Amino acid sequence: VRHRQLGLIELGFSISYAPGPRSAFTKIVRFVPRFIIINRLDRPLHLYQALGLQRRHAIVQISHGKSRPFHLPQAREERNLQFQLSGNWEMTAPFPVDVAHDFYLKILKIKDDPVHALSNRSDIYLVTITQDTLLNGPRGEFNLGLWFETDWNHRSIVVKRVMPYTYAQVNTDITKGDELLEVN
Repeated sequence: VRHRQLGLIELGFSISYAPGPRSAFTKIVRFVPRFIIINRLDRPLHLYQALGLQRRHAIVQISHGKSRPFHLPQAREERNLQFQLSGNWEMTAPFPVDVAHDFYLKILKIKDDPVHALSNRSDIYLVTITQDTLLNGPRGEFNLGLWFETDWNHRSIVVKRVMPYTYAQVNTDITKGDELLEVN
């Protein structure tokens, strides 16, 4: 159905017989929105249509404990959805809306520079790592849990990733984007 303000919207419908003696002559047709989202989380949720390569279109915000019908704003584009919790949370991976399946989505906290600076109370801080404090890696080796890369100008070494369940993630404030200044 084409709507003046919403554009192309998708509807579901059900047909049933009317109750009583006139059921042979009367049918009831119910039109409903094709998609309804139910937020059973303890915080508001934002729903987006993922349009590929970092493009997305906001659909609706749903308060916790509420449900709400929605339509895809770009019904003829990619039919993928993404969620984001209100607050300091990353966007989920996109998933197809037309597939009836259970999806388990990982939602991660955003570790941005202001939070990082507040937790360290300084722009420069010291992390002391000894061989005795490192957790064992999967093959028995010691595993700090940091991946590094150089910046675009090849002038500094920057943390590319902090691996989960490793010494760096569990016992330090090191986050993605930190610069390595010195190794003793």
